[in-house]
Amino acid sequence: MPSQTISLCMIVKDEEQMLPACLESVQGAVDEIIVVDTGSADNTVQLAERYGASVVHFKWCQDFAAARNAGLEAATGDWILFLDADERIDEQGARELPIWAQQEGVEGYFLQIHNYTGNGSGGVTINPVLRMFRHRPEYRFQGRIHEQIAESIVSQRAEAHFHMTDVIIHHYGYSETIVSAKNKVNRNMELLQQIIEEDPANPFHDYNLGVEYLRMGKVEQALQCFQKSWNGLDPVRVSYAHLVLKYEVRCLQALGQWGEAMEKIAEGRSLYPGYTDLLHAEAFTQNTLGRTEEAEKILQEALHMGPSAEMYHTEDGIGTFQTLYMLGQYAEQREALEESVDAYVEAVRYKPSLLPPLYRICRILQVTGQEERLPELIEARFRIESQEAMWKLIGILNDSRCYSAVLSILQQWDQPPVPHKTIRVSKLVALWRCGDWDNAALLLRKNHDLPEQEKDWLMWSLDIPFSKGKKRSFKDHAILLIEQGEDKELKSLTEEAWSGFAELLEAADHAGKREMFVGIADAWRSTLEKNREVMPETVLMGTKKYVSSMTSAADGHLSAIQAQARDRVNTRLVQHIRLGLPWPNGFR
Repeated sequence: MPSQTISLCMIVKDEEQMLPACLESVQGAVDEIIVVDTGSADNTVQLAERYGASVVHFKWCQDFAAARNAGLEAATGDWILFLDADERIDEQGARELPIWAQQEGVEGYFLQIHNYTGNGSGGVTINPVLRMFRHRPEYRFQGRIHEQIAESIVSQRAEAHFHMTDVIIHHYGYSETIVSAKNKVNRNMELLQQIIEEDPANPFHDYNLGVEYLRMGKVEQALQCFQKSWNGLDPVRVSYAHLVLKYEVRCLQALGQWGEAMEKIAEGRSLYPGYTDLLHAEAFTQNTLGRTEEAEKILQEALHMGPSAEMYHTEDGIGTFQTLYMLGQYAEQREALEESVDAYVEAVRYKPSLLPPLYRICRILQVTGQEERLPELIEARFRIESQEAMWKLIGILNDSRCYSAVLSILQQWDQPPVPHKTIRVSKLVALWRCGDWDNAALLLRKNHDLPEQEKDWLMWSLDIPFSKGKKRSFKDHAILLIEQGEDKELKSLTEEAWSGFAELLEAADHAGKREMFVGIADAWRSTLEKNREVMPETVLMGTKKYVSSMTSAADGHLSAIQAQARDRVNTRLVQHIRLGLPWPNGFR
């Protein structure tokens, strides 16, 4: 049998920003590229041709299926792979696709779509979608929007066999910036309303309309669409039915209809026993209803079950690190802090790039007076394999104001190949931030090459004279505002300026420099007031940092109160208040 070939088919319009990365990702994986252009006004066509694509010029007719089918008409490969410009094939998947194309007895392959939504902080949703199928003239896409190919294949070959692969497609089309730039929501709404008029009895259209309403924050309208879709489909045979149910549950939760949500979850767990996402939904509902112990039992069940079965749309980490993180949060709620730390540690061990639980570990140990445990815990439970990872960790400890832990780690880490100057600068800053200004000044005087120019505020606050001829840069402009009492250069009011205020204010507070603290706070408030109408966005940024710094100052005073508390009840009360303060959590 001759080697089977793959044709990549795409439809595009004004995709010069996204298209190159997509086409780079399929190099070596496909044998030809067919790009259907629906009227680009930028360099999309030229870029496609530069990658060897055959470009089909198609007049847009408000029909995605028609545009897809134009690409099928031009393709010559044995298999069709279809992608959008905002997608990329994972590197490993690109190597595997030609191998999958040689398999016999399979009519199509499901690939795993990893969707990156919002600003990126919300994690990744994973959706198995039929994206590669045999190229036959009778197979054609259907649907003006959210076009499908599976129904066409099955209608032509009832015995068609499909295979689930672990090939990943990274999809960035619903990040906040792209959705806003392309006005995707309005476009989708227009097409969906049009197709519902043409085909009103199709529950798939109601489901998709519900998704758009949910994306717009119109929860009640979304719920109505999901309920209508559910009533019109077969929950066992329809591939997207589990999603309709999950989104209906999500709407019920958002509307505070917890009893109805529990009923729907029970129905879903009966129909889809391998769908771990529903256990998460149940745990969240139980906890909201005050049944934290029951919620934790359900999460333990979810951990035992592991990630959802591969045929389900899921979220990365459900059954693993997301479940552990929730367990940590619920343990915190009932003040089982050692349990919460253990859960957070396991979450980070499972996914080292997950920052929120790491921030909570720092905060809990800080508030409970166990900050000195951090270096030992990090060494024993985490695998730090590079300088980059260690500096990232030190950055998190600094954000969490765990300066003594930073100093301890730097003391142990002061060895090649890390430059000694880098270590000394980090030690100096940590000493200064935690209020040990005597040792900070001593270190600064011993090392004439310190600090770096942008750290001039160290010398100012420590009252150390500048070297003869050295120009004070005050890059962040904060100190000049304090000294002069006014701002003569509004353009200098950047995030760096507010960060300068924040660092000075918090360091002065930790050092017990009351007069300096008050002076900085007064200058900060005065600057905010003067520029409130002239630079509202800049003032908003400065206000947020001011509140954060004042929260840190309040926490310091609460820490002193906690240390002086004479009975366990008062100690726990102050501890509880401190743990509830707004604090860095990794989503910044």
